[in-house]
Amino acid sequence: MQHAAISKSGKLLTLLFATIIGCWSEAVSAAGGSGQRFLSRVFVENGRVYIHADGAWGNPDGCGVSTFGVVQPTTPSQEYFLSAALTALTARKEISLWFSGCASGWGTTHPIITRIDVFD
Repeated sequence: MQHAAISKSGKLLTLLFATIIGCWSEAVSAAGGSGQRFLSRVFVENGRVYIHADGAWGNPDGCGVSTFGVVQPTTPSQEYFLSAALTALTARKEISLWFSGCASGWGTTHPIITRIDVFD
């Protein structure tokens, strides 16, 4: 009977450990977020969409510059990023971005944008 009690507590401990690790892993993967900011400028140059904030974004990958991010020309649905950014700029809405890696340009590196959220 004592063996069954150890087995149950072992399963409970394993379940508790897996839950804690699962929650921790999700929190770690959220490090690519920029935080919420208002936009100061949006422009397109050489096929890239540049989105500038009114201050520094979060910079999870340690890129050289954190006041703007870039949507690469190879990003699927790039025109939707431009549309959402222009909407947020003209409506004066805060946005949050998701970054993944750094792009080179203008003698430095800057975050690559892979997601945009517009807030009400």
